[in-house]
Amino acid sequence: LVSLMVGSLRTRSIRTRLLINFIVLVLTPVILSSIISSFLSAQNGRERAYAQLESVVTLKESEINAWINNLKTSLMLAIPAPERLWVFENSLEISEFNTMEIQLYPAAGYIENDLKKLIDQSQVFNELYLLNLQGKIFISTNPSFLNVDQAEETYFKEGLNNSYITPLQETPQLSSANEPAVETAPFTLILSLPVVNADGETVGVLAGHASLNTLNEIMSERAGLGNTGETYLINPNVLLITESRFRGYITGEKYRFDNVIQNAIDTGTNGKATYRSYRRATVLGAYRWQPVLQLLLIAENDQSEALMSTYQSLWINLGVGVVAALFALGAGWYAARGITDPLSRLSKTAEAIAAGKLSLSADVEQEDEVGALAKSFNSMTDQLRLLYVDLRC
Repeated sequence: LVSLMVGSLRTRSIRTRLLINFIVLVLTPVILSSIISSFLSAQNGRERAYAQLESVVTLKESEINAWINNLKTSLMLAIPAPERLWVFENSLEISEFNTMEIQLYPAAGYIENDLKKLIDQSQVFNELYLLNLQGKIFISTNPSFLNVDQAEETYFKEGLNNSYITPLQETPQLSSANEPAVETAPFTLILSLPVVNADGETVGVLAGHASLNTLNEIMSERAGLGNTGETYLINPNVLLITESRFRGYITGEKYRFDNVIQNAIDTGTNGKATYRSYRRATVLGAYRWQPVLQLLLIAENDQSEALMSTYQSLWINLGVGVVAALFALGAGWYAARGITDPLSRLSKTAEAIAAGKLSLSADVEQEDEVGALAKSFNSMTDQLRLLYVDLRC
């Protein structure tokens, strides 16, 4: 704009100078207001997108906590009735277990059936099993778990005293020498709690492998995330724990994440940022560490979609600038003509009089400075004409 103004001062055409200056005067506030408006719109649009993602993360976190509480409640319902707890002590005398041990019959059969019924009805556990004080599995809904020694496992040691949840981990392959391992989901969550008799003594541990179907359903719900948004969980090894909504990305596979996500996992922190996702797309994301599961919960949306309203605002501002420029050009051209056309005709009349046509006079077209100049010029021409007549006489 400054360059246009400086250049206009050097041109010989008054019309061009007026036109350029008029355009500059109109466009300067339009451009400044467009820049400020675009900046504020981009900033507000980004903050709105982050706020939406953070609200989604908060909602998902609440649903995950509710799911965990439901798991705890369901596991407590699986504790055998007090009159059947004698099977725990009797199990210590048995070296190898079958589904129905004669020493534990019929209580073991009732307990096993109750566990299977709970799995079918609640749909929250894949497997349920009981461990005696030696850490050996002696009743299980999965026959391949029988006789497996879990005495050194953390969930058994912690489960002897309190309710315990392991961080979400790769599913352990529990199988005895006589039973092949049954194919299971790649990841699981193991819950355990003590089984206490009427005297308040711990007689064993009840444990269960949680089903992750509900967790996947929680993550797959995309309300408020638009067409490209998704929520998912990753573990400290940056493995994808829940299903991706995009084809070609497999649960349990390791994908590349930006440093901002890796730092959040390493430090167990929450935040929001713009980064490249595992799909290598630029996204706006909000993330929150889940201490119980030892996972990072992420909600993200492609930047192009999240800031669509901002881009629309930018195009609107650009359109306003173009319209303002065209308006300034038309109005400036019209205004410049109103000033320069009378001056141009006056200039041509002066040139003709200077060439000897003293009978001509300038037209007084308007009552302003140009009209006053025309009157003064006509007065000067009249005096020049009289002087010329006198000289001829």
